[in-house]
Amino acid sequence: MHGISQLSRSLLVLATTLLLAACGGSDNDDSDDAAATVDKLVGQYAGVYQDNGAPRLATATVIGADDLTLVVLDEQDRRSEYSGRYAAKTGTFEFAGGGSCQAADEALQCTLDGQSVTLAASTAKSLDYSVADLAGRYQVRLDGELYTLTAASDGDFTVSVNGCDTAGNLSLALDGTLVAVRLTSAECGGKLVNGYLSTDSLYTSRDVLVTYLPGSELSGYWIR
Repeated sequence: MHGISQLSRSLLVLATTLLLAACGGSDNDDSDDAAATVDKLVGQYAGVYQDNGAPRLATATVIGADDLTLVVLDEQDRRSEYSGRYAAKTGTFEFAGGGSCQAADEALQCTLDGQSVTLAASTAKSLDYSVADLAGRYQVRLDGELYTLTAASDGDFTVSVNGCDTAGNLSLALDGTLVAVRLTSAECGGKLVNGYLSTDSLYTSRDVLVTYLPGSELSGYWIR
């Protein structure tokens, strides 16, 4: 009887171990599958729709599973920004407060403002500048306070205001067609988000950084 009992216990331990391993593997597999799916969809997607008769331009930027941004512009160029996440169970990009999208034939089929909107994949050329070319000192005034962004040639940057520093990093993304922005630390409790930027020219070439950082006060226009 002792041998049978010992065998039963061994089988029970083995079965439990296999069950736990299977459960752990399922989580990892789901995560890997989600990352693989998002990797196939990286890029920018854009489309136009109307909200109560007013035109809207929506742009979804997919850089990675943890780096999804939706920007909606109205007819006065006022913009709304939303961070997103990929829901593996439904295969949906969910933008909190902004809607949701699913992949459909090299496009994203989205529900925005209660409407069905198709965002087509955008074809962009490689940038004609590098992250190092953006090095310098930029400023913006927000609520009466002067914010200063200092970017180094390696892409690292800091934003300073009233003795508080926020750090981040710039890097090329989407095969060199976009500059991704990642906030990595904030001394005074600012929100850490991911996003991207574009450049504009005011006085000299590329002397304006246009940052898209949903939920962060650092989103906006920075002038060198």
